[in-house]
Amino acid sequence: MKVSMNRSRKNLRQSVSYDQALVLARQKSFDTEQVRAKLERASKQGDARAMYAIATWYLHGAHKTKVDLKTAIRLLRRAANANVSDALFDLAVATETGIGGIEINLRKAFVLYLRAALAGDSEAMSEVGRCYYHGIGVDRDREIARPWLERGKSRDERVGQRSKKPHQGSRSLKSASAVRKTK
Repeated sequence: MKVSMNRSRKNLRQSVSYDQALVLARQKSFDTEQVRAKLERASKQGDARAMYAIATWYLHGAHKTKVDLKTAIRLLRRAANANVSDALFDLAVATETGIGGIEINLRKAFVLYLRAALAGDSEAMSEVGRCYYHGIGVDRDREIARPWLERGKSRDERVGQRSKKPHQGSRSLKSASAVRKTK
């Protein structure tokens, strides 16, 4: 019982720090250092959402953060291990393309896309379909590809591409300030 209460308190502290960072970051102009401090605190307490947000800052040099791909990938891996779907997706892109010095491994990239898709990520669903359609990291199977492509397309209401190219950059490449969009 005591262990459970301690775990609940820890989770609450993580959530509070991360939520405070979100509130600050949503302001029109915000104090980057204050947001960073809250995210760092939440990350050190084990909040995977904060790890993902900070990883994107290191990936892109956002908010006066020096680009550090090694740190970014380390944080992405930690967040992905906690099943943060955005981190799974970004790590899949990095693993497929070799971003950040990661060794290209198409099978591992496929598995990461699949994990993100199973967590409900519509872009990842499209990527799983693309991988099946072209046989990228998995045996080519267009019958299996079709429902994945349709699911991804319908969930996002966007036109799916059947390109052999991986997603053009990670989700965080679209928005370097992931803390603003992370739930």
